[in-house]
This record gives sequence, C-alpha cells and structure tokens, in this order.
Amino acid sequence: MTARERMNLINTIAERAYAISQSHNLGYTKLEWLMDIDYADKDCPLKLDELASAPLLDFTHDAFGIRWHLNRQTKKLEGCFLPRYAA
Repeated sequence: MTARERMNLINTIAERAYAISQSHNLGYTKLEWLMDIDYADKDCPLKLDELASAPLLDFTHDAFGIRWHLNRQTKKLEGCFLPRYAA
C-alpha cells in the first residue's frame, strides 16, 4: 500500500467516524479523527481497508475505542485496548 492509499483510507475512516460523532453531538473534529487513526495505525497496525467498510458495530468499537484509549502524548494505545481490525 502506498502512502497516498494509506492516507486515503485514513481519511475515509475519519470522515465516517466524524459523521457518527456529529450525529451524537460529541464535538470531535475531523482533524482529531485523522490524527487518532493515523497514530493508532502506527502503534498497532490496522487493516485500514477492512475497517473503512466494517459493519457499524465493529466500526464504532474500533473508532471510538481508539479515540478513548489513545494517549495523545505518547501516541500509543493504552488500557489493553485491541481494535477488532488490528492486523
């Protein structure tokens, strides 16, 4: 996968997560989603193509799990969280 393909998938995931968070008035920005998914993928490689098209329940588990378990100082997932779409 090229860097461009990777970022396109991350953008697709971020847009989907952003839309879900907006529908629940959570106040997360698309930029926050982009950064969180990017950092999570670097810490715990993700099957980005599968995550992008995952069923809603699996998608929200991974996206919001990443959102809640990512330490933004260390850029690492904490709390023993493992995304369902981890590689």
